[in-house]
Amino acid sequence: NFFKKKEKQFNLESDAKVSLTHAGKKVLLNWFPTIADKKISVIPCCADIDFFDKNKLPISNRDDIRTELKLDNNTLLFIYSGGLGTWYCLDEMLLLFKKIWQKNNASHFLILTAENKSIVIDACKKLDIDFSKVTVRESSRANMPKYLDAADVALFFILPSFSKTASSPTKQGEMMAMQLPIICNSKVGDTAEIIKKYNAGWVIEEFTESNFEEIATSVTKEFSFDKNSIRNGAIEFYGLKNGVENYWNIYKKLNK
Repeated sequence: NFFKKKEKQFNLESDAKVSLTHAGKKVLLNWFPTIADKKISVIPCCADIDFFDKNKLPISNRDDIRTELKLDNNTLLFIYSGGLGTWYCLDEMLLLFKKIWQKNNASHFLILTAENKSIVIDACKKLDIDFSKVTVRESSRANMPKYLDAADVALFFILPSFSKTASSPTKQGEMMAMQLPIICNSKVGDTAEIIKKYNAGWVIEEFTESNFEEIATSVTKEFSFDKNSIRNGAIEFYGLKNGVENYWNIYKKLNK
């Protein structure tokens, strides 16, 4: 009760506020109708667009990584990067991949994580998934662009909850910067809206059998996206330069 009162006080008395998402801003305006819209700036978690740039990698990188993973160029490679804790829906990601693999046996799922591999092994056993179709490895930040460049589709599911209204996954900006189409779920910050706005992949509304089937069918058909448009979306929405400028604009206004 003490901190909820402080939350109200901070919101009503502050000169400026930053929300990581437009969805979060809507919640704030709904909670505190007297707050002026212009006092709330939306600045998402920013991605290092210059670092996540496939044009800075050798042309041979994709083949080199796939050779390292013992995969050929015909393999439809899906990639996830990050933690496997409570917020990230490992079972649901694996269930979708299982559907995809049943439609296209030349599919593989690369999971880049610092978590113990046994978490994925146990999940595969529980869901009756052949673990040989999944690779789990740890990657340094320096190698992340290399692995993303080798993939065909990025995938991440985040547990949809009220607190995630304000969630801005940096991984989405990094994946889009690498021109990768993404499969993600809705009701997590602005994630789905960004995918739709920049035509950057597929959005699953609910984790249901029929929705998994629909996405798996779409992904395993021949698909094409404007890769430059996906990267430009990352630059426009997640660009570090824009983030810095937006914060600087707030400070300049407060300094007047």
